[in-house]
Amino acid sequence: MIPETIKRHIRLLRNRLLKCLTRIWLPGFRRVYCADPNIAFLGLDVQGLQMAALLRGIQVIWFDRKERKQRAICDEESLAGESITENAELHRLIEYSVAVDAEVQLSELDQVIAAGRGNCEEYAAHAKQSLQLIRRDLRRFRPHMILLAQGHGVEAVVARRCAVEFGLSLLAFENTALKDRIVWEPISGVTVNRNIARSMFWRYMDAVSPPVIKDFCDGIIASTKQNKQEEHASPEAEWKPDSDRPVVLYLGQVYTDSSLLYGCYPDLAPEQVVQSLYNWCETNGAQLVLKLHPKEATGAAPVTLRPYNKLTMRKLQAMFEGSDALDQSWVTIDSENQWDTYRLIEAADVVVTINSQAGLEAAIRGKNVVTSGRCFYAGLDFTTDVTSSAGMADAVSKCIESGYSKERHALAQKFFYVFFEKYCIKKQNRQLIELFRKVMAFRV
Repeated sequence: MIPETIKRHIRLLRNRLLKCLTRIWLPGFRRVYCADPNIAFLGLDVQGLQMAALLRGIQVIWFDRKERKQRAICDEESLAGESITENAELHRLIEYSVAVDAEVQLSELDQVIAAGRGNCEEYAAHAKQSLQLIRRDLRRFRPHMILLAQGHGVEAVVARRCAVEFGLSLLAFENTALKDRIVWEPISGVTVNRNIARSMFWRYMDAVSPPVIKDFCDGIIASTKQNKQEEHASPEAEWKPDSDRPVVLYLGQVYTDSSLLYGCYPDLAPEQVVQSLYNWCETNGAQLVLKLHPKEATGAAPVTLRPYNKLTMRKLQAMFEGSDALDQSWVTIDSENQWDTYRLIEAADVVVTINSQAGLEAAIRGKNVVTSGRCFYAGLDFTTDVTSSAGMADAVSKCIESGYSKERHALAQKFFYVFFEKYCIKKQNRQLIELFRKVMAFRV
């Protein structure tokens, strides 16, 4: 049996060798430069991916957060000399981080920056260093492609800019509703609501078999609990309506998630959506169920690492402050992840979301779904979509009156199948490396 100290030394030697082989010039190898440390949050086997890629003639150049901090550049060759409010480019680089830090929507960002909140100067300094560091690395390693996560973090925005500046291919990754799948985006570099899901759907929509689609969706529905990431998990407890009233279910998202920050219409932030639904339910004698995102009860923000501390619930309490609106018998709020999300969906007559993938999961279960934001699965004839608060009441009424539609259900399942089986890839090194090859061969 090999002693643990020997194993540790072997691991250290292997890691050093791997770093060396991925960062020196190897003739004939293609090079992928990972510009974004947030890639680590996707749960990829980084070292396994690097090793497998080397065997296929690809160097995956990777620096972790500790290394990046050590390599930070202090001089400011660009983006210097102007305040954040004066420099629109710098404002764009840090807006996501400042919004997460200040716990606000982008519409409130100018006020936050003007008031000096949200650690603006700290993020501005980080953006300047990231721009210089990534530019220097691109000149040093001369990669064929830049790899990043999500698309809106400081390094990701810098990388998207540099990809255009240096004429490089770009590939962004993000987790999906299924824990073993990953969504990718090779053009915009933004995986959230700016991906190529629609194009993939239009490509495959007439080339997939209905029985195959049904079997796939039935299998996903039957194994929902096993397929979910831990932060999206919900308990087995079943909520039951206490009357024959129609049930309107709102599926909340993390308030400062990038999908909301860049997906909300001007007058349809989460509080405004809830207010519109509250008014409709009060007028029409319906039950309102607010399922807030489980991560807000136990998770932490990606930029600050501070607990969310029920962020959306705090926003709702502030909006309804001084009234007993949230205490009405026909209003149920799950801010503690008490009820099973999918049993709530089964009990609902209409499901409303801004742009959560949970809305797509409701649609494949035959539910009427209303989207109220920029959403990658909206506008494809199986959801009812609103772009302003004025249209919410009519949308909910229409869904309640129309009831179940076999055609809409089938179309939703077809999109779901194409999205997860034809577009998303599994978190397997072989599939990731094959995707690297395809993207590097396709220059935009």
